Amino acid sequence: MGTHRPHRRGGSTLRPPRGRRAWHVHGALHLPDRPVPRRRRRDDDVRGRDRVRASRTRTEPYVTTTTARAWKVLAATALVTAALALGCAPTADAPATTTGATPSATRPAAATVPDRLVVAIPTDVRGFDAAAQDSLGSNTLLGVIGEPLVSLGNDFVLRPRLATEWDVGDEGRTLTFRLREGVTFHDGRPFTSDDVRYTIESVQAADQAMLSGMLRIITSVETPDPLTVVLRVSDPLRGMLITLATVPIVPATSGADASARPIGTGPFAFVRHDAGTALLVERFDQYWGGASDVASIEFRVIADSADRARALVRGAAHLSQSQWAAADERSLDSDRNVNVQRTEGVSYQYLAINPARAPFDDVDVRRALNHLIPRERIVSDVFEGRAFPATSLLVPSMPWYDPDATVYAYDVDRARELVATADAAGFDRTYTVLTNDSPIRNAIAEVLVDTFAQIGLRVEVETLDFSTFLSRINGGDFDMYLLGLAQTYNVTNLLAGSALESGFSNRVGFNDPEAEAWLREAAGLDPTSDEAVALYRQVANRLVSYSASAFLTHTVVTGATRAEVEGWSPHPLAELAYQDLHQVRLRR
Repeated sequence: MGTHRPHRRGGSTLRPPRGRRAWHVHGALHLPDRPVPRRRRRDDDVRGRDRVRASRTRTEPYVTTTTARAWKVLAATALVTAALALGCAPTADAPATTTGATPSATRPAAATVPDRLVVAIPTDVRGFDAAAQDSLGSNTLLGVIGEPLVSLGNDFVLRPRLATEWDVGDEGRTLTFRLREGVTFHDGRPFTSDDVRYTIESVQAADQAMLSGMLRIITSVETPDPLTVVLRVSDPLRGMLITLATVPIVPATSGADASARPIGTGPFAFVRHDAGTALLVERFDQYWGGASDVASIEFRVIADSADRARALVRGAAHLSQSQWAAADERSLDSDRNVNVQRTEGVSYQYLAINPARAPFDDVDVRRALNHLIPRERIVSDVFEGRAFPATSLLVPSMPWYDPDATVYAYDVDRARELVATADAAGFDRTYTVLTNDSPIRNAIAEVLVDTFAQIGLRVEVETLDFSTFLSRINGGDFDMYLLGLAQTYNVTNLLAGSALESGFSNRVGFNDPEAEAWLREAAGLDPTSDEAVALYRQVANRLVSYSASAFLTHTVVTGATRAEVEGWSPHPLAELAYQDLHQVRLRR
């Protein structure tokens, strides 16, 4: 067991070291001989801003950056559960479309209310009761009202929020949290361990298994004193510590009106919700982290991409993280009063290759196919530049990504060399790439048909309805298939899904006892500790070396702000986009 206490140096929060980005490099597989020493962590003042990666201001293919019981803000847990349980949740398959204008887009300029931040959002809150809702948009907005025990920063590092320290023990089956003193809810009641227990147990008791599934692996919640919580979990490989970053704590005294008027400990308190129009919150002056410079926030519903862009350009809104139509993104890029920031998203597209069928039972053939994937062309032609090439199921901004790992650069000559040394007797037939009716994946499939022909591999595309598609691939009835996986931020759960023989997304027969041992060891540690980082890197590298999953692209997340907005950057995980809006400043 180790106690994890985040620390700062020189006023900025430390993060795991980054090496060079390596997706253009073809090198040998690098597996560290042993985990690197762990940094000691000490208490952290989370008023300090997360270190933000540099952003750019033009479109590029690769850029850095409950509640009668409990409120609906936990709904994202449901969506994460669904995506990971199926292992097949598709990412956004087409660019945002432009429809008619929305009335909210014609409101007066944001500056008419002093010190009010206006955030343009595409969808409204559908309620505040977590047991009854399933809206990702609600969770995103409510992140300013409630707070989790730990927060997951833009750099995927866990930091203190309502908990100041945490221990991971018993090989990941016990999580002990020391809670922050002096915290109060918006109604003035003090925050204690009873509130944590109430939140978790009420969500577990919800009828909607989709919502409560992730928390049901918590077998007990112990509260030995008001500032200590001990969680017992049945399956360390589900990555509970990271999951808790999406679970805001609500008061144990929540009444019947909590679904209409949520209460939390966050930097902003609920004021009013005008259904279909806006959610208004105001600064909580007793916030433990210090009162925000922003007096209030209006989350204004503007469903249409073009209208959101116009609101930013005209000053009717200050900020938005959402999906944009390509033309609207270009208009934001070209406006000198708008800053556009982009960062890596936590969804990816991949090609699965079946090692149970010849000639793909030969790893050199699988590696040859990896070398034939024109990722830059897919980014440019299929995604209109709004994606970036993937070299792993992990994105480069994650601490678990190894910048020195094997990368399969586009190299037709190398692919031919690999095929020449392999038993390619199976090349005498036409092979099939399965996909569903996703326009994006069908477009990718046509690119692959063309490029695989360069080594004499004849490929055709078979498009199926999604139910039939899932039945085929889950039954192993495929040569190759294309799919996307969304919400891939929980590294333990993600790698377990691919690296365990029984993993939810392991349809390619990966079975590596050594990689499984690394994964189980890492699951018993704080996921962002140096020991765990080294182990997770080894697992991810072994998956790349197996070469049965060719990682194609990751999404790009785009956020835009008015020039007068300081202290915000887009978050790779959409539901956490606004968790730190109290750090925003409006230049006057």
